[in-house]
Amino acid sequence: PSLHALSEQANELLESAVHAAGRQAPRALQACGLVVIGREARSVVCRDYDGRISERSGVYRPAPGESFVAYRVWEFEEVWGSKLVVLELEDGSGMLIPVFHGCAAMLEWDSQGRAVLHYDPLDKRVDTAGMRELRWLRAVIEAAAKRNVFELDKTAARILDRRMEKLPFVDPAMALYAAYAYREIGEIGRIRSLQHYVFQSLGVRLFDLALLSRDMLHRDVSAADFAPPAPLHCTGWILMDALGRHLPEELRELRQYDTGELWAHYSPEGLRRLRALLDPAVGTAEVYQEPAPWA
Repeated sequence: PSLHALSEQANELLESAVHAAGRQAPRALQACGLVVIGREARSVVCRDYDGRISERSGVYRPAPGESFVAYRVWEFEEVWGSKLVVLELEDGSGMLIPVFHGCAAMLEWDSQGRAVLHYDPLDKRVDTAGMRELRWLRAVIEAAAKRNVFELDKTAARILDRRMEKLPFVDPAMALYAAYAYREIGEIGRIRSLQHYVFQSLGVRLFDLALLSRDMLHRDVSAADFAPPAPLHCTGWILMDALGRHLPEELRELRQYDTGELWAHYSPEGLRRLRALLDPAVGTAEVYQEPAPWA
């Protein structure tokens, strides 16, 4: 079925979305990792990780006729389950990005300076047709979300459900886009199904899905229960007011340093407070950090 049912305005986005879906990408990763495209990184810290790390950088052309874009890759070759990566950018601000076994986290800034996060599978279980469907659906959702026009009615929610269920790989970032849209029409059951699907596929409980499914309303919140221990999507900070006394004080303090970008992005002071919240044990066996000059 056609995706125009997602929103009347979404149909206007299809041309740019199809272009985005057909973009080339930097050379594929061989192991779980993070790809940063379009901005310089000052440092990367992978928490509680003592395995091997590969790093490389380069440039690529997103599409014929477009300018070359710089990228940098960190591969965490022995990750099983999930880990948290603290990314510090060249201006001292930063982000907290979960990485998962079998996935590449792709973080890219567009020409307007907006960050887009998605995850690509590493194994061969997704064939060419499956990747084409994943990229096309993701491109439509991301393009609409960046323009704040991603809307659903109940019929469109069913269409989106069916298309996502057929995908051989769950992109957790796309699941969050869908979950926030489901919340707008009160489809809490669909959010809970997404939460179960992500947990079964990746073995992780995402903060945003637990928040949107209302699980947090029934018990105290511990940062250690989720990966990451704070919202990935900026809208999550606004919705956390509903938690009342359940919201830990350290998250209340961190919230004021979120810059309001679509994906949670912290000012330099916010990044310092985020590190204090995570409280990593600094040592070569647990933390990787180095300057990140560009090639």
